[in-house]
Order: sequence, then C-alpha cells, then structure tokens
Amino acid sequence: MKALLLLALALALTTGCARLETKVTRFHQLPNVSPGKTFTISGPKKRNHQLEYDKYASLIAARLSAHGWRYTHSAQADYNATFDCGILGTREGYDVVPVMGYTGGAVYQTGAVYNRHGKYRGSYTNVGYTMPVYGVVGSAATPVTVFDRFLTLTITDRRTGKTVFESRAVSSGESGEINEVLPAMIEALFTDFPGASGATRLYQTPL
Repeated sequence: MKALLLLALALALTTGCARLETKVTRFHQLPNVSPGKTFTISGPKKRNHQLEYDKYASLIAARLSAHGWRYTHSAQADYNATFDCGILGTREGYDVVPVMGYTGGAVYQTGAVYNRHGKYRGSYTNVGYTMPVYGVVGSAATPVTVFDRFLTLTITDRRTGKTVFESRAVSSGESGEINEVLPAMIEALFTDFPGASGATRLYQTPL
C-alpha cells in the first residue's frame, strides 16, 4: 500500500510540472509587428465543435492583441488570421514507467563468534527488523498509442490578398483530446512571434 501511495505521489508531482514539447515552423514577411494593426480571426467551420473553436480563436486573438494588434469584426481590418487544428494520426509507441520496490529495511540478521586467548567461547546471532523503505528500483516500457497533433495559423493582408505569415505547430503525446494541449501549443506558436522566417524551433510550455 505504501508503495502505491509513493507512486501516486510521484505521478502527481510529475503531472503538476508537466510540460508540452511543440515543434513550430514559421514563414513570414513581417519584419516587425507594427502596433495598432487591426485583424479578424476565423477557424474551421465544424457544426458540432463551433463553441470549442471559438474558444481557440479567443486565445489566438489574445496573443495577437498582446503584440499591439487590435481585434475587430470590421471588413476593413488590416489582416485576417485563420487557423486549423486537430489530430494528424496515431502510431504505436512506448512509455517508460517507474518500478517501485524495497530499497532498504525489513528483516536483518547479525552474529559474531567470540573467544578468549584463542579458545572458542561461543557465538550469538541477533535478528532484528526495521521499517521497509520504498523507492524506484527500475523502469519498464509499456506500449501506448501516440497521437500526433497539429495547429496551423495563417495571416493574410486583406488589402492585397497576400499571405504575410504562415506557421505550423506539431506535438505528440498520449492524449487524443486536442483541447487538453492546444492552449500550450498556441503558447509555443507565439513564443518569439513572429520569429525567424523559415526556421523550426522546439519549445517546451507548461500544460
């Protein structure tokens, strides 16, 4: 029972500081992000998930607004931002989990032989007990299903119709629920925004 409690605690601590690894690739023609620019935003139109995508749109709009752009519904906006997200596919993988066991304590035995002037006098044996100590004694690989997830963001100049920014963020993990990881993927996509054009960067963001 104590081993199970320690394992649960270890998992809780790991979850509490869990970070998502996201690979982000960007291409753009934005030498700088000029404050005051206005933008609209739209996502994939899926009838059964519209409220969900509206939430993601608000997260992206908040990040663009943090760079000085201003969200608007006006058709006269400077830029239009569009995004898409989902699961690219699944594959089989392995996860390494800790193996808990005894690392010390429990029953021990001591003994000695005593003599005097080289003559045998006797011996004794002592058996004792200390509380067992539990900990990680190894690791084991367990098969898991890995989900490859994606997020794309494209920004178009509404006056010219020209694409000025496009990006792709990809992450992999055991969760097939995109809503659990997308906020962290959005955080990664906007790290160093707009970033170096044509470069791919790996970011770790908290879940």
